[in-house]
Amino acid sequence: VILVIVIGVSPGGSLTIVYSATSIMKVRDQTEAKFLLTEGYANEDFDAQIWGTVENVRNHPMISAFPLFAFGDVLLLCPVKLIKTELKNWPAESAYCVVAKNSKATRMPRKS
Repeated sequence: VILVIVIGVSPGGSLTIVYSATSIMKVRDQTEAKFLLTEGYANEDFDAQIWGTVENVRNHPMISAFPLFAFGDVLLLCPVKLIKTELKNWPAESAYCVVAKNSKATRMPRKS
């Protein structure tokens, strides 16, 4: 009972538990992939220091990213550089992520 009260009262306690549990259960996809963004973004929108090289494929930017969050047609893609970011640092680091429609971000196959 005391544990439940402490978790409920502590700020961010439940968030930390969910964040850790999703990592342990392998629910969060923390693997790098190439995404072709077919709507809303251009190569100039991506800082090379954070995103690395952004290719131009079929007149659309192709980025190396990992999906931090997906819900319905909303997809939050973050730079590979942020894969190991801890929960407490996400409020500052999430500004580098891009929001895209799941239907407009095509995951590209890996090339050898």
